[in-house]
Amino acid sequence: MLLDFRAPFNWLRAALRPQPAVSSSAPRDLACPLLHPHAPLPAWVETDPLVQKYRALLGDLPWADFPERSRLRPWPGKPPLPRAPFVAAYLVKLHEGTRFMSDLRAFLVEHPALVYWLGFVRVPDPAAPHGFDVAQTVPKRRHFSTVLRTLPNDALQFLLSATVELLRATLPADQQASFGDIIAGDTQALLAWVRENNPKQCIKEGRLDKNRQPNADPDCKLGVKSRPNRAPADADGDDHPAPTTDAKPASRLHVGVDIFWGYAAGIVVTRLPDHTEVVLAERTRPFNE
Repeated sequence: MLLDFRAPFNWLRAALRPQPAVSSSAPRDLACPLLHPHAPLPAWVETDPLVQKYRALLGDLPWADFPERSRLRPWPGKPPLPRAPFVAAYLVKLHEGTRFMSDLRAFLVEHPALVYWLGFVRVPDPAAPHGFDVAQTVPKRRHFSTVLRTLPNDALQFLLSATVELLRATLPADQQASFGDIIAGDTQALLAWVRENNPKQCIKEGRLDKNRQPNADPDCKLGVKSRPNRAPADADGDDHPAPTTDAKPASRLHVGVDIFWGYAAGIVVTRLPDHTEVVLAERTRPFNE
């Protein structure tokens, strides 16, 4: 198996190559333009239609205050890559409607100007048209998946709160005062990706033992989903009617439908005057909570 030494060789060649004099009027080569929304960009980046599109869509978010991982670590190795470019790339993935991380990576490789603006650590390549190797700069599919899976909830809550505040600021002054006064909430059960939720899997030890944690998901919990989604019969003050049928025994509950391992997600939304619904808050907890 041959090792690929192109990336370190290109970096060394770029470091030893004499740099041309840069005039004071030329835009500064920013490591992460995403964190500097008002800084000038190179002409080939600033005039790119895709960069203009996502600069208008994502550029006003406070990326400079994004809660990054601490660079002070007790173990050796390279410092962690900034997470803000990854999160912005995930938003691009949602907006473009790409399904897989491999599709997102292919899309970014095809648009080097967008890669430059997002702020991924560029791998120098003097032979490349724009001075960096796009394919080596864009993280691998597995890296995208790993960062998303290990992204702390604080970073996501920061992004949601910043989006809500940014939306509030775009409303007229009379609507800002009443923004969020009327809210609605809802919950959704989320099945964990474990074999205990698959009725076709034979588990001799038992799939409904709350003390036997599934190996595939150490955080999910066992819970029971309530099927009715309506107000109780005694909401108007009347007595609750007596049941006409016997209670459903546990042996007849459907695993993966009524009782399963997973989570419960709750959201709070408000409605704007144009009937647009906006999520104000979200929380996901294990299913037993």
